[in-house]
Amino acid sequence: MTINRNEYLYRCVYINKTQIDTHIYHDNHIYHDNHIYLSNNGYMENTDMYTREFINDAKIGICRDCGKKFLYYHDGSPQKRCPTCTDKQQARPSIVQKREEIRCFENIRIVSLPAKWVHVPPKASHDNSFFKIVIKGSDFGASWNGRIDIFAPEPFGPGESVDIHEIVVEHKIKIVDRIRHTLKYGPVEIENEHPITSDEGEETIRTRHYLRLERAYDVPNAKLVWATAYSKTTLKGYGRQFHASVEDDATIASWKLSGGVRSGRASTTGVLAVVNEDHPLLIKKTGDITGDETYA
Repeated sequence: MTINRNEYLYRCVYINKTQIDTHIYHDNHIYHDNHIYLSNNGYMENTDMYTREFINDAKIGICRDCGKKFLYYHDGSPQKRCPTCTDKQQARPSIVQKREEIRCFENIRIVSLPAKWVHVPPKASHDNSFFKIVIKGSDFGASWNGRIDIFAPEPFGPGESVDIHEIVVEHKIKIVDRIRHTLKYGPVEIENEHPITSDEGEETIRTRHYLRLERAYDVPNAKLVWATAYSKTTLKGYGRQFHASVEDDATIASWKLSGGVRSGRASTTGVLAVVNEDHPLLIKKTGDITGDETYA
C-alpha cells in the first residue's frame, strides 16, 4: 500500500483512545461539531479534547526545549526534541526547518542494497543508535549528481521485509558564491555550502530527501532492488564501447544518482527501486555488451 501524505490522510480519536471518527479525510481543513479545527500543517488547535493520528502510525511529539509540536515516524522511544532543536543541541552544520513524510511503501522485501550498513552510536545517553547507508554519485567519478541516504534502527538485509518511508527535510544553511577559473569554460561561478554557524555567507534553505526503513511483518507485495548501468567509450573509437541506460518509468518508485569521469568516456547510473512483476526496472544495453536486465 502506498500512502501520499500530501493528501493529509488522517483520522481522529479522543486522547483517551475512545474512537469518534473512522473516516479518512482528504480535505486540508476539517471542522467537527464543536468546531475543533485540524489545520493543514498537521497539528490540532485544541489538544485538550482531541489528538490526531496519521495513517501508518505517525506520531505527535512535544519538544522539551521549545515546547512546539512536531511529527515523527519511527517506533521505539518517543522523540524528545523537534528536528530543529535537535540540530541546535548537536551543533550541526545545518538546522532542520521542516520535516515531512511524503510517501510510504509497505511490506517490501529487500533483494539488494547499494552499500553496507554503518552503525552510528548514540551521542547522548537518552539517544538511540541507528544504522545508515549513504551513497553519492561521487562514488563513481569526479563528475557526479545525486545521493541516496537510507536510515534504519537495525541493519536489514536481503530477504527481510520492511516499510519504506520517504522523508523530505528543509535545512537552513549558508552559501558562498566563488569564481573558479576553468580551461574549458573560463571563469564560472561556484556555489559552496557552509555551516549555519559560519561567519560568512547568506542563509538559504536546501531540500533533502532520505529513506527510513522499519521492519514489516505482513506478506511482501514488492521488492527493493539496487542496480547499476555502466557506459564506456574510447577516445578514438578503438576497443570495446558500450552504453547502458536505466528505464525506471514503470517502477513503483525509484531514486537515482550518477557519476563518471569528467571527459564523459565512462559513467555509471545507480538506481534504487521498488518493483514487482507489473512494475519492473529495466537496464537497456547497446554496443559491445548486450543483454538487457529486468528487475521485477
